[in-house]
Amino acid sequence: MLFIKDRAQPAAGGSTMTGNTSMNMTGIIYLPNESLTFSGGAGTSSAYTTIVVDTLKINGNAYVNANYTSLSGCVPGPRVARLIE
Repeated sequence: MLFIKDRAQPAAGGSTMTGNTSMNMTGIIYLPNESLTFSGGAGTSSAYTTIVVDTLKINGNAYVNANYTSLSGCVPGPRVARLIE
């Protein structure tokens, strides 16, 4: 777990990752009642980052990698983001 918040806690103001940074974040961001914004040149240099949030916003040149083929037993599928409820 990279970031975690108890789902029973009420929503706060949200979280933001900004600037021209490339973060190696392999793991899960779990903020189920929060919004998360990547803006500017913020992004992840790791192969994948799993994100569980209420609202995800990606602005400007921000990016999040999603290459799960390095996981054991992973069957490569469509390379698209998915909304799961």
